[in-house]
Amino acid sequence: MRAPLLLLAALLAGCSGTPARYTVGDAYSMGGVWSYPREDFSLVETGLATRHAGPGWGERTANGEAWSDGRALGAHRTLQLPAVVTVTNLENGRSLTLRVNERGPVRRGRVIGLSARAASLLGVPEGGTAQVRVTVDGDRSRALADAVPGRQVPVVAIETAPRAAVASESL
Repeated sequence: MRAPLLLLAALLAGCSGTPARYTVGDAYSMGGVWSYPREDFSLVETGLATRHAGPGWGERTANGEAWSDGRALGAHRTLQLPAVVTVTNLENGRSLTLRVNERGPVRRGRVIGLSARAASLLGVPEGGTAQVRVTVDGDRSRALADAVPGRQVPVVAIETAPRAAVASESL
């Protein structure tokens, strides 16, 4: 039980101590392609991964965290930010769980952009791509989303059934 809590704390921590904010965001165009962000806790997709330059070391990502190429981070066009995903390199079998906290990749046909550290651990060559499977860890992503300040969860009003007097008759 202690290990998942430590992992969650590590996922929440930013390089500069600035807390992340939860964001889905509006539709946007990047690299000539329109993307429509949405909450998706069950996404599984395959495609090409590439190294993502990010906004620069220590600069802010799309959800307000500090970017660092030395950490296992990712960029995705449509997932809620932050999200926890497992990326499996289908070419060499390596797998890595990382946090997605940025929008991208810019180039068409790429499903995920990886920080230099994540790309290195997965065996993605510098300047190249690798065929990968991206799987959202629904439980960790929900826990992370619930713990991040700024998430507005709609309140659903539930009315209780009216109570009536119980009547009985003999048969």
